[in-house]
Amino acid sequence: MPTSIIVQATPVKANLEGILDEIRQLDLTPLDQKATVEVLCQQYEARVRIIKEKLMRLEKYVGTLEKINDKWLEHIQLAPMSQKKKEEKYEQMANDDRGILKLINISTDTIITLSMYKDDTELALKRLAQIKEPSLTECRPVVNLPQLSLPTFSGDPKTWREFWSSFEASLHSQNIPDIQKLNYLVSCLRGNALQLVRGYDRAPENYRIIRELLVEKFGRVSTIRKLLYNELISTKRNDRDWKTIIEEMERVLRQLEAIGENVEQPTIETIIESKLPNWILNQVYQQKEEDGQWSVTKLRQLLRKTINRNDQVMEWQYLDNVSRKNLIKRLTSKRHSYKYSYTLQREIVLASFG
Repeated sequence: MPTSIIVQATPVKANLEGILDEIRQLDLTPLDQKATVEVLCQQYEARVRIIKEKLMRLEKYVGTLEKINDKWLEHIQLAPMSQKKKEEKYEQMANDDRGILKLINISTDTIITLSMYKDDTELALKRLAQIKEPSLTECRPVVNLPQLSLPTFSGDPKTWREFWSSFEASLHSQNIPDIQKLNYLVSCLRGNALQLVRGYDRAPENYRIIRELLVEKFGRVSTIRKLLYNELISTKRNDRDWKTIIEEMERVLRQLEAIGENVEQPTIETIIESKLPNWILNQVYQQKEEDGQWSVTKLRQLLRKTINRNDQVMEWQYLDNVSRKNLIKRLTSKRHSYKYSYTLQREIVLASFG
């Protein structure tokens, strides 16, 4: 047991002595306050990093030696008197001028001193940052953030491009800190999208990470393409509301084109035709016979013309109905006026004979 304890203690003791030597050689003298704020910030940041690294190693080795020493004390108390002499070698290593206990005490004092240096350096760095911040504010161009309500995104990949295009123009492309962009971005998220990023800290370095995560999850072209095709296929035929059906299919086709999909496919043409009422199909087949180079584009143009023509007819019918009502109203008003005039003249005549 004593031999194993000594074997464990020896390399740790050497490492601890080495780190103490490194700390003694550290230059912790006050920095030149005549240097620029930028230079001072860099020097203070470097000093903080070095002190933290030394403290971590120091605390690690001290903790290990303390455990070894505790283990030795437990062993020495349980050892019989005949084995006491075997512990003298370790006891000598522990209690001499360069022994473990001496090293632990020196290291503990060094940890206290280094911690004070670290606190002082961080405080100086914080004060410099406060001095530096106004100059950064002056150099930074004023950005008027949008007063309009920002779009929201609930996790539907089909609406990702619309959402991101709006957010990019309003905030992502603006010259503002990433932490502000992140706060705005998270405030726009709902449902599955918000759940996806909920575990990430509101830190500036996480803005890029969260943005890439959202793109990977909801902005993949293959996912959007699949969802759009499913929506096109699942559109139900409705002969009474044919105009809405055509407009929904056109919206899906435009979204497919926006992600680079070629919609000039016989399959798409067949899907579109399967959603149309018979009276429109008659027009489509007639145009096909007359046009030897029929395409999905021409089919869509024909459907748009059909909708426009229907809208014009509906508008003329509405105006015609309004005109008819106004005409009837005027005629009714005139009849009432003639009747009132006749009654008044009759009363005047009767009064004159009275």
